[in-house]
Amino acid sequence: MALITRRHCLLGLAGTLLPLTSATRLLAAGGSQSTPDNVVFAVYRDGAWLGQHSLRFTRNNAQLEVAIEIDLLVRLAFIPVYRYRHRSREVWADGRLLSLATETDDDGSLSTVQARAADGQLIVEGPEGRQALPETTLPTSYWDEAMMRQDRWLDTQTGKLVRSSVTALPEEPVTVAGQSRPAQPYRLVGDLDCTLWYSAGRWVKLDFAAPDGSTIAYAIESEAASG
Repeated sequence: MALITRRHCLLGLAGTLLPLTSATRLLAAGGSQSTPDNVVFAVYRDGAWLGQHSLRFTRNNAQLEVAIEIDLLVRLAFIPVYRYRHRSREVWADGRLLSLATETDDDGSLSTVQARAADGQLIVEGPEGRQALPETTLPTSYWDEAMMRQDRWLDTQTGKLVRSSVTALPEEPVTVAGQSRPAQPYRLVGDLDCTLWYSAGRWVKLDFAAPDGSTIAYAIESEAASG
């Protein structure tokens, strides 16, 4: 029962996965001394709790470090039938990704991805070998709305370059922690098929259809100031 495939947004959630005002774009990508708040998303499958996706931000002088953890578990009649675990660490400076290291366990299928900026390129080592991508390539971790200004990204689970069209939809309210916030939704179609919402520069919601026909939804479970 594979809920997570290259064509669906949970891969980027691996860390992932996204959308902001000009000031908050710089903040998110490490171009400001401010540090984004830590956030934990609850993940639901057809309304039933599936797991969590957390992002933790740490400022280290001019660098912004991002730690991402995803843990999902599907049960049928209380019996575990699918597990997904993803760990990612990103290092940013001046709006650029300096390095990335991920480990993924997709129901027993293990993969790692390493990336580093060097000589004006992003050098990626993944399950299918080594490749050099443009230095401006962003990962599918979704927390940075600047991702919505591109149409191709580094898949943090497979190490591949993935492509989708991005369409900004009309603004609409999103409920976060019992409060309504204005949010900007974006629709992605292609290798990544999902809808992402951002409010005041913060990733606040995600919906997509899984291959089995179920609906996967993200909702913020908790927010806290970063340390």
